[in-house]
Amino acid sequence: MRCLVATAIFVATGSAAFAAGYDDYMRGYEARRVGNFDAALTAFTAALAAGDLAPTYQPDAHIGRADALMHKGKCVEAAADLDAALTLRPKTIEALALRAHANSCLGKADAALADIDAAIAVAPATGLYGFRADFHWFRGAFATAAADFLQAVKLQPKRAYEPRQGVYSLLWYAISAARAKTYDAAIFAAAAHDLDVDEDDWPGPLIGFIRGKTKLEDVYRKAARGDGVGPAHQKCQADFFIGEWQVANGDPAGKALLQGMEQSCPKEAAFLYDVRHDLKRLP
Repeated sequence: MRCLVATAIFVATGSAAFAAGYDDYMRGYEARRVGNFDAALTAFTAALAAGDLAPTYQPDAHIGRADALMHKGKCVEAAADLDAALTLRPKTIEALALRAHANSCLGKADAALADIDAAIAVAPATGLYGFRADFHWFRGAFATAAADFLQAVKLQPKRAYEPRQGVYSLLWYAISAARAKTYDAAIFAAAAHDLDVDEDDWPGPLIGFIRGKTKLEDVYRKAARGDGVGPAHQKCQADFFIGEWQVANGDPAGKALLQGMEQSCPKEAAFLYDVRHDLKRLP
C-alpha cells in the first residue's frame, strides 16, 4: 500500500512539474501574440528554467524569449537564445530570420546576411526575399536590393491574403533599380500587369506615376481618400516613393520632399525610419 501511495505521489508530482513548464510556455506564447513582451520574457524564462519542458517546445521557447529580448534591445542575449534554438532545431526559418536581426543589431552584417541566405535556401518565399532586399537597400547595395524586390514580386501568391504587399515590393524595386541605374520600364510594366494592379486603388496610383500615366496631383488626390488616419499614411507613402524616384532620377525636388516627411508624416509611420536613414547618405 505504501508503495502504491508513493507511486501515486510521484506520478502526480511529475505531472504537475510538466504542467508548470508547459503552462509557463503557453503564457509566454499568448503574451507574445498580443505584444506583451515583458510578460513573454518572464514566462518563457520560467518555462526554460523549469527543467521539464518537453523537447518539442524548447526551441520555440528560446525563439519566443529571443523575440522579447530583441524588443527590449538586448541583442546579445537574443542571439544566444537563437543559437540555442538552432542547435536544437536546425534550419528553423523564424530563428534564422530573428538571428539575422540580432546580428544586424550587433553590427555583424556578414553573419546577418548569412542567416538570411540560409533562410531563403530553406524556404524561398516572397517575405524572405523582401527581408533580404531591405537588408541590401539599407546598405546601399541598390542593384542587389532591386533584384531581390523583383523576386519577391514574382513569388507573390496570386491570391495573397494581402495582395498590396506585392505592389509595395514592386515600388521598392523601382526606386532601388533607379538608384542603381538598372531600372527597366518593360519589366516594371509586366510585373504590374501580373499583379493585376488597379492604378486607381491605393497604392496603385504610385505605380501609375512611375509608369508616367498618373500625374503628381492625381496621386495626392487619390492618397487623400479614405477614413481615419489612412489618408495621412497614404500621403506619407506618396512622399517617400515620389521623393525617392525623383532623387534617383536627378530631380532636386525629391530631397526636399523627403526632408519634409519628418513634419508631415504621422509619428508612427514606418517610412520615417527608411527616410531618416536615406537622408543621411544623400549629398
